Amino acid sequence: MWNNFIGQKKIILELESISQQINNKFENVNILLRGQAGCGKTLLAKSFLSSLGDYIIQLPNKISSYELIWNNEVSKYKFHFIDEIHSLKHVEVLYPIMDSKEYIFVLASNEYGELPEALLSRCFVYSFEDYSLEEISTIIFEYAKTRNIYIEKTLADLFAKYSRGSPRIVKNLFDRVLFIINRGYYKLDNKGITSALKDIGVNDGGYTDLDIKYLKTLSNLSTLSLDSMSRILKIDKNTIVNEIEPFLLGKGHILISPRGRKFIKW
Repeated sequence: MWNNFIGQKKIILELESISQQINNKFENVNILLRGQAGCGKTLLAKSFLSSLGDYIIQLPNKISSYELIWNNEVSKYKFHFIDEIHSLKHVEVLYPIMDSKEYIFVLASNEYGELPEALLSRCFVYSFEDYSLEEISTIIFEYAKTRNIYIEKTLADLFAKYSRGSPRIVKNLFDRVLFIINRGYYKLDNKGITSALKDIGVNDGGYTDLDIKYLKTLSNLSTLSLDSMSRILKIDKNTIVNEIEPFLLGKGHILISPRGRKFIKW
């Protein structure tokens, strides 16, 4: 099960040890996985829980906050995965359940500053490291095989350069490019992939048309609040916070402070 997960070797090494100890009836633990959207938290959580036994998943059914479901049907499971834990209303209801040591929780979040210390102190916390280009290339190379497509390593490397460091994004790009190529517009080669990516608004380095529009807006106005940026771009705030800004922050283009979003450089 762990062999299928590429990257995050330090986390996997420790989770493998924890899995073995839990299966040997050692004390229960709770796990919190933190990282950007699309980095593989859910896949790793499921791999870990699958090594322990049957588990149940609770996911938010909408973007806004949601309530924990805890009834006889849910509580009969020993192992639980709760995604988007930062969106859970009244997270304190979890504390006595976690403290009972009767259950094992794996939690996932892409929000670093929204989780209370009382929750963090009850978990082993693991923060995902950035994926290397080589790891992303391997991910898309193996993913292509699941689609019965065998691509050269050089093409996998090309996709990796457009990935923004995200396994989810690179898989999505591959599927979209494949759709265009299958319609006969381009060949599955370096030139064809690059052309197809430009057709869907993805430029060199993985910058999207939305990234460019965001930067142009901010460079003209210097500083903007999230609400103002959302209104100007006509994009919901969650898309800005989870998909656009992490990439631009990592590249050093913007700065986010209590005063708002500030343009730094192109």
